[in-house]
Amino acid sequence: MSVHYDKQRKTWYAQVKIKDNITGKIRTYKKRGFKLKRDAQAWEQQKRSETSHTSTTFYKLFLENLSISNSNEETKQKKIRAIEMYFPYKDIPIDKITKLDLLKFRENLNLATTTKNTIISYVKAVFKYANTFYNVPNISEVLKPFKKSIEELKPNDVWTIDEFNQFISSVKHPVYNAFFHTLYHTGMRRGEGIALLKDDFKEDRLFISKSMKHLKQGFKPPKTYNAIRDIKLDNVTIDKLKDLMKIPGNFLFGGDTSLPITSIDREFKQGIKLSGVKPIRLHDLRHSHATNLINNGANIVAVSKRLGHSDINITLSTYTHLLKKSEDELVKIINNM
Repeated sequence: MSVHYDKQRKTWYAQVKIKDNITGKIRTYKKRGFKLKRDAQAWEQQKRSETSHTSTTFYKLFLENLSISNSNEETKQKKIRAIEMYFPYKDIPIDKITKLDLLKFRENLNLATTTKNTIISYVKAVFKYANTFYNVPNISEVLKPFKKSIEELKPNDVWTIDEFNQFISSVKHPVYNAFFHTLYHTGMRRGEGIALLKDDFKEDRLFISKSMKHLKQGFKPPKTYNAIRDIKLDNVTIDKLKDLMKIPGNFLFGGDTSLPITSIDREFKQGIKLSGVKPIRLHDLRHSHATNLINNGANIVAVSKRLGHSDINITLSTYTHLLKKSEDELVKIINNM
């Protein structure tokens, strides 16, 4: 408590020192002449509330919260870009942002449902942080998540093995051919494949311990602890990777440098065009792998571990439509017993 009695004036006075966690500066507020101690205490409490971060802009609090988060640098940059691009009130003092402002922000998000909900979560995190540490009212409860449309709830597009074989026969470059083949037959993520070094390939296994988006950004840890894993390989994939080992350089795919994302996307789209198969995203090679395994009776726990999911519930929710089909097969088995 910074409340004291002034013996000469026979009154109470209060003094408040507030540190701005963003600038690091300390400012002192002082008031004398209170006849009662409780009045001085009330003034002190009010002044602390008034001089909290309510006058600080949303963006400064966002950066403050981000600086103490456990997010990796790539994720931090992703959050910064999202707030700068899509939150129109970022430069306004947080106490001046109204519930109506937040509703307008939500209404004007013209993006995919998952992206919209992700950006909303970033905004809500700042209000929660400001409320926890600076007693700023948390008005972000008005930001309700969006529900996916019927179109978005449809299962991911995947390729059957015949469709993939039709596609891969059109990819003539041996490195990109092996890269797409490995993604389809292991279910690994693009960044995990790009980051593979030759030392990560041992006999019949690939060791996934890192990821990469751009060479200049270097390696980064995998998305989750469970993403660190060994993946056992089929014979065809082993043979393709053995051929790559003969190319000079440390990277399994690319040799001296990792494969550029722009080149991967170009080769993938070109292969689709030349082969005439239905277009899918590169990430759908991962979904294709999981779908093929589950449709052929693979254990869902084993599939989850192979994909490197942080929680089996992610696998269950992503491929629940396939599990329903499996349940029908179980009933057929029971009926025939």
